Parts: sequence; structure tokens; C-alpha cells
Amino acid sequence: MPAALSEVLFDGESVVERVDCGANALVVTTHRVVALTPTGEGERVRYADRPNVETVRAETAGTTRHLRFGLRQTAFAVFLFAAGTLFSLDRIADSVTGATGTASELGIGSLVRVLAAVALFARYFDDALVGLSGLTALLAALGFARYLRSRSRSLVVETYGGDELRVPAPDADESDVGRILEALD
Repeated sequence: MPAALSEVLFDGESVVERVDCGANALVVTTHRVVALTPTGEGERVRYADRPNVETVRAETAGTTRHLRFGLRQTAFAVFLFAAGTLFSLDRIADSVTGATGTASELGIGSLVRVLAAVALFARYFDDALVGLSGLTALLAALGFARYLRSRSRSLVVETYGGDELRVPAPDADESDVGRILEALD
């Protein structure tokens, strides 16, 4: 037994089952469930009395902030792509630029030149929206990649009316959960 566990055991308390998760461990004793997380943040040793333990499960979770970012960027990319492909402003641009000869004869050539500049902008605006949708899709992919990198597996001990105990356990599976639940019965 590591020194940390032997220091927290009560007199007469013994280990019933132990699941090692790298440097971390989840230990069922005759009195309690002890979570040892020497490499984690916060308390290194946490415990729950056995009668207060509701259930144990293996859980994979990640930072949902990255997932929300990826979903939001995906929605923006779809909107920009749809706007850029469904609404073509080329016909408007062609109608304005074709009227420059007549406008010069009427004396409003400077106004038509301004409109022609706006039409030139409109001609490439839909193409710019499609290009911007590609950049936004790239941002969405980065958000999803960051979410996938943030995911980690843990053994979670749920207690009645209290905080849950979490032990980082990258290799934990249902057999580990079964061993702990069997030791609790």
C-alpha cells in the first residue's frame, strides 16, 4: 500500500478492492471508498463513507466550451455558404455597368460610376461569402479537434447528497466499475 493510503486508514479498516489508474487509485475499504489522486488538482485524498455511495460509473467527458464553439462556427459556415451560393449579385452588377454610356449622355455619369463601383463590390461579394464560409469551417474543425483533445476518462463515485468523487482513469472500463460495485455489496 502506498504511504498515502496507509496514513488515511482507520484502525481496523482494511482494503477490500483497489483499482489502480496510473498514479491514481480508487480504493474500497471496509468503511469507505477512498479516491487517491496524487497527480490531480485540489485534494489528493478524498473519501465517501460506504453507506453514502449511490453508484460508480466510468465516464468520458470533455470541455464543452470547445464543442459549443465548433457547433457555432459550423452554423456560421453553413449560413455563409448558403448565402454565397443562393444569392448571386452578378446580374445586378451587369445591369449597372452596362448603363454607363447612356448615363454620360444624360449628365449623370458620376452617379453611375459610383453605382458601378458598388456593382463591382456586389459582383465579388457572394464569392467572398463562400470563401469566408471555408475559413469559418476551418475554425469549426479546430474547435472540434480541441474538444476531442480535452476528453478524458474518469471513474466517478456518486454519493447521496454530496459531491461526487472523480478519479482520472484513462484505461478504466466496465470491468473496473464492476469490481468496485461488487466490493461495495
